[in-house]
Amino acid sequence: HHTKHVTVCQGGKFQIGGGGGNDYWIKPDPKGRGALQNFNPAHKKLIRISKGGSTVLTQWHIYNMGDGCIIIGLSKAGVFKMSGKVVHKKE
Repeated sequence: HHTKHVTVCQGGKFQIGGGGGNDYWIKPDPKGRGALQNFNPAHKKLIRISKGGSTVLTQWHIYNMGDGCIIIGLSKAGVFKMSGKVVHKKE
């Protein structure tokens, strides 16, 4: 239902922000339980989303495929600009 959305799987994350130490991210939980995010700089947090379910986090709509992949799109068309990008997680 989004004009702009991306699929993020293991080894990737959806990076939000323009650098300068203010980068936040959303990435799939490796166990398929939902998504991990670090909007609180102190720690990452699991957002539990059942397989085939979805939730809205800030303006981002997150759909859990249940296999370690998530789909992220804008929750309100025309209100926000797509301001994130998918990057490969380096470990």
